Amino acid sequence: MLTILFQFYFPQQAIFVREEGKLLVSGSSPIQIWKEGDFVEQSSSDIWHSICAAVKSACSLANVSGDEVSGMGFAATCSLVVVDADGSTVTVSLSGDSGRNANVWMDHRAVKQAEKINSSKSPVLQYCGGALSTEMQPPKLLWVKENLQEL
Repeated sequence: MLTILFQFYFPQQAIFVREEGKLLVSGSSPIQIWKEGDFVEQSSSDIWHSICAAVKSACSLANVSGDEVSGMGFAATCSLVVVDADGSTVTVSLSGDSGRNANVWMDHRAVKQAEKINSSKSPVLQYCGGALSTEMQPPKLLWVKENLQEL
């Protein structure tokens, strides 16, 4: 049996690994990214389509069908994807483009918000190494609250 591992980087990758851990093949698919200064955004729809394309590519290269796959694993980073109650995308971008609803891990727009949270000295911080990085979700969410209030 095979396991598929997904890596959420640029491009998206799907990697087939045999039970004993041997790499069989990898498939990849490009993904759109918008980078403007400290702002780095993606589209969750584009991410999903890229994952599907990478899996199809890996399956084709490995010459395997879905029933031969015994497990799936995901390697991801601290990105923030915003959708509404109906699952429709909600922008995290100053552009207003609702397709740009993923605030990528390397987006560093929330430096002031991370500093504000860390200066609170909240006991909750002990559960994340004593401080939050600007790459983590709470500073990103606080930035959205403070800068995209119409959401």
